[in-house]
Amino acid sequence: MRFSIVAALGLWIGHATALHVAKGSPCETLCGNVLDSTTEEDVVCKEDGYNSAAGLVYQQCISCELTSDFSTATQTDTQWLLYNLRYAVSYCLFGYPDNPNVGSSPCLTRTACEPLQNAITYNELAANGTEYDYCSTWNRDQINSCSSCLLAGNEHYLTNFITILNAGCEQTPEPGETVSIEGSPFSKTRVNITDPTPTNTYVPNYDNGPLKLGAKVGIAVAGVILILGIAGCCVVWNGKRRRRAFLKRLEMKQKGPVGGWPTPLNTAGINGTPLSQRPLRSWDDTPNSSRPTRGWDESPLSPQGEKAFPRYFSPYSSQYNSPVSGTEAQGMQWPANEPPRGQPQEIGIALGGDDDAGQSWHDSFKGKGKSESYEMREVEVLVRTGHFTPIPAGCSPLSRDIKSYISSGVINLDKPSNPSSHEVVAWVKRMLRVEKTGHSGTLDPKVTGCLIVCIDRATRLVKSQQSAGKEYMAVIRLHDKLPGGQAQFARALETLTGALFQRPPLISAVKRQLRIRTIYETKLVEFDNDRHLGVFWVSCEAGTYIRTLCVHLGLLLGVGGHMQELRRVRSGAMDESKGLVTLHDVLDAQWTMDNTRDESYLRKVISPLETLLTGYKRVVVKDSAVNAVCYGAKLMLPGLLRYEADIEVHDEVVLMTTKGEAIALAIAQMSTVEMSTCDHGVVAKVKRCIMERDLYPRRWGLGPLASEKKKLKADGKLDKFGRPNEATPAKWKSEYKDFGAPAGEAAATPASAAPATPMKIVETTTVSAVVTPANNEEDGKKRKKHDGETPDERAERKRRKAEKKAAKAAKKATKGEAADDDDSE
Repeated sequence: MRFSIVAALGLWIGHATALHVAKGSPCETLCGNVLDSTTEEDVVCKEDGYNSAAGLVYQQCISCELTSDFSTATQTDTQWLLYNLRYAVSYCLFGYPDNPNVGSSPCLTRTACEPLQNAITYNELAANGTEYDYCSTWNRDQINSCSSCLLAGNEHYLTNFITILNAGCEQTPEPGETVSIEGSPFSKTRVNITDPTPTNTYVPNYDNGPLKLGAKVGIAVAGVILILGIAGCCVVWNGKRRRRAFLKRLEMKQKGPVGGWPTPLNTAGINGTPLSQRPLRSWDDTPNSSRPTRGWDESPLSPQGEKAFPRYFSPYSSQYNSPVSGTEAQGMQWPANEPPRGQPQEIGIALGGDDDAGQSWHDSFKGKGKSESYEMREVEVLVRTGHFTPIPAGCSPLSRDIKSYISSGVINLDKPSNPSSHEVVAWVKRMLRVEKTGHSGTLDPKVTGCLIVCIDRATRLVKSQQSAGKEYMAVIRLHDKLPGGQAQFARALETLTGALFQRPPLISAVKRQLRIRTIYETKLVEFDNDRHLGVFWVSCEAGTYIRTLCVHLGLLLGVGGHMQELRRVRSGAMDESKGLVTLHDVLDAQWTMDNTRDESYLRKVISPLETLLTGYKRVVVKDSAVNAVCYGAKLMLPGLLRYEADIEVHDEVVLMTTKGEAIALAIAQMSTVEMSTCDHGVVAKVKRCIMERDLYPRRWGLGPLASEKKKLKADGKLDKFGRPNEATPAKWKSEYKDFGAPAGEAAATPASAAPATPMKIVETTTVSAVVTPANNEEDGKKRKKHDGETPDERAERKRRKAEKKAAKAAKKATKGEAADDDDSE
């Protein structure tokens, strides 16, 4: 009786509550009779919420429908029982429709309840289907895992609802029958399906233990975080330990007695070294009895032929850790078994060139100071003017900070055998961690020697170095003996000098078309007729294939031949004697910079880009004109400070600052004589800008002529482009020279630079007077385009113009409407 009173009170409080029920069913009063559909307000998700009004109504309605066998021609209580249960599971477990309180449940996974979602929310919970439509997508294999997950989260009611839905799919009772289960769905005990088989279809109740599911998940996450923290501490500790050990070893090396050269290493077991990279026999001055076996007998040169080759020591080599330069090392005795000397451990490279050979080792590594070490070459520089205002911006190439030094540097790399040039350049880019690298003059994989690697800003000079001359040392293998011996080979080598026809070899990656290449000079180094080997030096044009030259030599000699080995000894401005370094030197220098912050080794491995321009004639520019040239302006005579002798018109020159920085490559528009005698005109036009913009401040537009021009433009006496118009004063037209105009319109005629006299001004005025009327006539022709037309012709022209405007507006409007239609679709 008390339960009926509470239920009636709940119905009176929630008068809008109404669950789906068959019309005329005895359960209709218990399920509500106001609305004819199940809504979110009718469902209770929390088990402790079933004490509320909506919870009591839902509980008594479901309990009544579960036992009711009422049915009509179109609906049954069993049908609406399964629908109301599906609605509750969909809303409380999957959040449909519009349940913001679901969140991320741990049961919404592919191994738990997610495979049941399509069946629960079948047809978007539409109420116009039959009671068993959802069974077509029902996944029976997932019932146990979903129920276990829900029981672990204390969701007993939802577990029972899913069990009843599963029973409905298994039993599919006919109208007038009920779903046969044992137990109440609103209890913490699992209901049991009793028909068609009285088998217990659920798993035993899950023992939650003293901890809830959230606490267990939190413990697992905390454990993972703790393990990661311990691993991170171990990594940091190991790194610090290794760094302390390294610094200790470095300190011991610096304090210990180091010096001298190490005993020559035994490299007899190393195979595959290119012949051009092996030491020569004559480099070893130790007695034959005490010489280690080094495999030098494989050298293509005899002891007599080796006399022309000085001993070579790389200043960065790890094998010959010499404190002297390569030039002085040629006169040193082989340091076999010499006791170590107390010398500072420094790489012995003299920045400004090597000292005298008789100087002691203690002073040999000093070299010149930075201010005097960087000299492009000893040339005669002529002075245009001594009056200019220095600007503190910029610095000497050797005084740049390390970041700018690297980004504007080049490396004279000794390319090893086997990797391609592109691979080597990519490795250098990765070692130095720079944005861009390039190389001038590709070498085949098996070829060794000089490879110029340009870094970042220096890549602008790649094309200028690709066309420079090259020098090679080549080893040719003939296919048979020569009757004439060495003399015959020397004559053939001399014959193949000058302009030659060449076709790239088959292994080359370029297009195999006939081309002409010039061989400037060749020298025979050695020839061994018994071994069919010849060694020769060749100076040639860029793009010459030495492999093809060797084939032509064999054909000319009548025995055939091919190239055995090749090494490039000079590429453009770089050769083997100018800071040649290996990949290991680059890697070691970068490692030293990263770990000890010592940038001196990196500065010796990398050279400033200005070293590639030593072969160009120089023009020194005032600091106030540097930024204008960087923006592409022509160099005018007032911006010239110094220049070299023997400059001719159309010569390629390098524009430099007063501090020695390269600004741009330019084409000379004046010869040295004209620069000395003229007082105005264009000195050079920029061909390739090298320096970055705004490194120097802007200084253009501040002179008296530019100020007057700005004033005339402001007053309307010049157009917005600075060109004369009707209001331009005659004095400006006669005296102003527009050097930026085409040569035919306003040519800058060089005049005598004798003292400024009225006669010179008269000559200048005369020239301008000849040029200016032509310009005015042309401007007049443009302005009088429609002069002479009748009023009817003018009206017709305006009418056609208005029609074109209208047609264009209509077309634009049509396109806009089409776009609106597309957006609406």
